[in-house]
Amino acid sequence: MKALQSTYVNPIDVYKLDSLGLICFKGDRILPSCELYRAYFEKQLATTRI
Repeated sequence: MKALQSTYVNPIDVYKLDSLGLICFKGDRILPSCELYRAYFEKQLATTRI
């Protein structure tokens, strides 16, 4: 999952996803913590953009 530009993410949502272990931080980037979550987020975000 790659964004072509910077994207705003609600800090509360980031906190919740981090607390569940679904994301991790690498510098100033937020990344899915594993390939399974990356594929899931990619699919879910694709369906919400329609």
